[in-house]
Amino acid sequence: MHFKEDLFIIRHARSEANIGKTDDLNSGLSDWGKVQAKTVGRFLATELDLTQHSWYVSPFLRCLQTAYDIWEAHRAIREHYLSIQVMPQLREYLNHSGPDGVHVDRKKEPHGMFNWSYFPEKGEHYHPEFNEHFLHRMHEAYSLLPNKSVVITHGLPAITLARIATDNIRDVPMWDYSLDNASVTWIRRGRTIWWGKNMYHEIESWPKDHVYLKMLQSEIKPKA
Repeated sequence: MHFKEDLFIIRHARSEANIGKTDDLNSGLSDWGKVQAKTVGRFLATELDLTQHSWYVSPFLRCLQTAYDIWEAHRAIREHYLSIQVMPQLREYLNHSGPDGVHVDRKKEPHGMFNWSYFPEKGEHYHPEFNEHFLHRMHEAYSLLPNKSVVITHGLPAITLARIATDNIRDVPMWDYSLDNASVTWIRRGRTIWWGKNMYHEIESWPKDHVYLKMLQSEIKPKA
């Protein structure tokens, strides 16, 4: 197997669906998600030189917005007029989305930072898929990535891509909550340098009306 020289995999920042504000399969970022993405952009700009890396992103809105906020906070990327390639293979895994799936259109943005050449003009409609189809497209995505790449994708695709990059897996891994929203995984020549690194304390940063926090509070609330 050919290992990538340098691969960064970023899970999208917290979306409105993540906090229960919507059931839209193509939801955008929450207010805190935008803060997360900008924090990632500033961290990467401070700690690493990624101007020689190629950048790729899922066509789903939450990933595009994460990429935009990272780009906006990362001065070196802006100065190099970096283009971020939209790659359909990095899309969400929709095995529990219901029979209708979701239609994803090209998104208009003012700076021309996204390259949509891999994506159809009329958009694409994504239906639920079998595990083997999902695994095949993640292997395809990995094969298309250059040796130095940054990827912005979703939870299970991020875990799967990381496992392919280190172990060349042939089964879909279990979702294990190890990659938080806006976390960064860094793999160099098949070896994991960071797994799910984040720049904030997740639980303390939850807003008071966060759906998961409410669930946690209801579980620990003393019974009368």
